[in-house]
Amino acid sequence: MFILLVVEVVVVTLTMVLQLVDLVVVVVAHQLMQIMVSMAQLTLVVEVVVVHLVLMVMVGMARMGVLELSF
Repeated sequence: MFILLVVEVVVVTLTMVLQLVDLVVVVVAHQLMQIMVSMAQLTLVVEVVVVHLVLMVMVGMARMGVLELSF
């Protein structure tokens, strides 16, 4: 009888721990997704800015006659 009680306590404790771990995993995954999304948005902004700067430099060089642009 005592052994059954110990087994039951262990099983209940394990299930509670597993549920807690499951919750933590879900929360961490959610946070990681948010971080990845924000990073993607940031890289998009950086890419747009870099492309814009490169175009501005090319146009400026073309105006000065350093770079020959042929369209």
